[in-house]
Amino acid sequence: MKIVSLKLKIVLSTVLTCTLIVLAISFIDLFRYREAEKTRIHEEFVNFEKGAKVTIREAVWLYDWNMVRTILESQTSQVISFVEICDNKISKCLQHGTRNKSPYLEFQTSILYEGGDSDDEIEIGKIYLQSHYDTIPTYIYNDLPRFLFTNILSVFGIALILFSLFHRQVIQRLLILEQYTRKIDLKKIDSLDPPVCNDRVKFRDEIDLLADAVSNLIEKTKNELVRRKNLEQQLNQAQKMEALGNLAGGIAHDFNNILAAILGFAELSCLKCEPHSELHGNLKKIIGAGQRARNLISQILVFSRRTDSPQEILTLATVVDEALHLMRVSLPANIRIETVLDPDIRIKGDSTRLHQVIMNLTTNGAQAIGDRSGTLKIALRDDSINGQQAGISVLQPGRYCCLEISDDGPGIPDEILPRIFEPFFTTKQSGKGTGMGLAVVHGIVHNHGGAIIVDSTVGVGTTFSIYLPQTEEGIIEIDKLSDTPTGSGQTIVLVDDEIQVLDMGKSILEGLGYKVMSFNKPKEAIAFLQEENSIDLVITDLTMPEMSGVELANSLKVLYPSLPIMLWTGYKDDIASESLKENLIHRILQKPFHLEDLAQAVSQVLVNTNPTQQQR
Repeated sequence: MKIVSLKLKIVLSTVLTCTLIVLAISFIDLFRYREAEKTRIHEEFVNFEKGAKVTIREAVWLYDWNMVRTILESQTSQVISFVEICDNKISKCLQHGTRNKSPYLEFQTSILYEGGDSDDEIEIGKIYLQSHYDTIPTYIYNDLPRFLFTNILSVFGIALILFSLFHRQVIQRLLILEQYTRKIDLKKIDSLDPPVCNDRVKFRDEIDLLADAVSNLIEKTKNELVRRKNLEQQLNQAQKMEALGNLAGGIAHDFNNILAAILGFAELSCLKCEPHSELHGNLKKIIGAGQRARNLISQILVFSRRTDSPQEILTLATVVDEALHLMRVSLPANIRIETVLDPDIRIKGDSTRLHQVIMNLTTNGAQAIGDRSGTLKIALRDDSINGQQAGISVLQPGRYCCLEISDDGPGIPDEILPRIFEPFFTTKQSGKGTGMGLAVVHGIVHNHGGAIIVDSTVGVGTTFSIYLPQTEEGIIEIDKLSDTPTGSGQTIVLVDDEIQVLDMGKSILEGLGYKVMSFNKPKEAIAFLQEENSIDLVITDLTMPEMSGVELANSLKVLYPSLPIMLWTGYKDDIASESLKENLIHRILQKPFHLEDLAQAVSQVLVNTNPTQQQR
């Protein structure tokens, strides 16, 4: 498309408009001039009647025709082109000038004389006048150029002045704005200054408003680019965490199977040896080391979001107070804690995991402050998320609470900030940190359906903002079983591809009073169950080479729809969780587990699916 400059358009439009105006004004002036000429002729007629008529009357009355002729010659001028005077008595007329030269105006009047004592006027003659004036073409030829020249100077002069003002006040400023917008580079938009089109601060017009609109658009573009950059970083972080979570979950699954066998057999051996013997002590040490390994794997599973935690209705301010009460004992005296907590906020979550979040973040804050005096600020407030807020757009819109934990330490450098939630990443000296603290915090928060945002300024401090969904449900007290239940000869089918875990589980369950049939291949278990229908419970591993635990459960439900099935697994995936919700699976037990955990889980499944079962 051909581009025509605004200046050229305005120049052409101005020239055309001024030309039309000049022509119109010139013809109007010409018409007025012609009408003025006619008016001047009428004025000459009136002056003739007032001045020369008296002399003519006396001359006609006295028959002084020489005088009449002299008057005729003197009254003929450029205005009055023809004069005729006639005497009524002798029918004599004298004429002078050119008659009937068109176009013309004519004037006729009677010569009246007052006679004697009578008041009556006697008409003694007539006066006839003609005045010729130019035709319109003659006016155009003679006078229009003069009018055109005068009007061109005036109209185009005014137009030039107005155009100069318009060019300076509008076009030049629009060109500045156009050049400014052409130079906009989205890669350097952060360093872009707002456009300046007016040096006068007191007076602002529409061009300044347009410049403000461009400036606002640039500011919105900056914000949008920042928001997209944050979302891109958030997506990259989520993908990275997901990949690391998959890796960690796979490692944890294999390690949990090994650890389950170690802890299970160690606990069985403890039960069969003398309580105060050296062997018993060594087994207790094995169990203790296994428990520490279990806790480490539990942290990895929390990070990978593949572990379950008990969900209950909590008053979050109470959880924070409890965690801070424990932390105050271990914090140095140079660190002051300030809290502003909303006591009415309730969430659904695991108090133990939330304790861990608060203690990890406060510990990090205290370590950042170091030996100097500093302040930890913990605030809990009600908040609402609209889905467009920077950094937390991953959350669904709704009512949330915001838990902020701030310190006035040295802050986190920008080059480190994107990596702080990575597992095993730490800036501490060797041996002073595992690098799992913030990774575990990240996993716990996301397991609770929330998000965690970090705002850190070097030299000012760091603020961790945790957003968790609120609940309107009331707090429910949960009673826990304290005694280890045993069986009364119920038959349990045990399926696991790990022989050590299979043997460990069989030994524990038989020790608890159950009859156990164990299989390390799911298809062998199905074949057995097709011929045996007196089974009280099936316990299966989740991940197996031939068939998963969920697929095995689906096959068994076809044979025995009411058969209770329990999963034990090194980690739990979404399919297992859905199966639990759909009552395909009645219970999921996380590996590694204690003897009491397995006893409680089996007992609860048997009682819930067959209330007539009696547990000892």
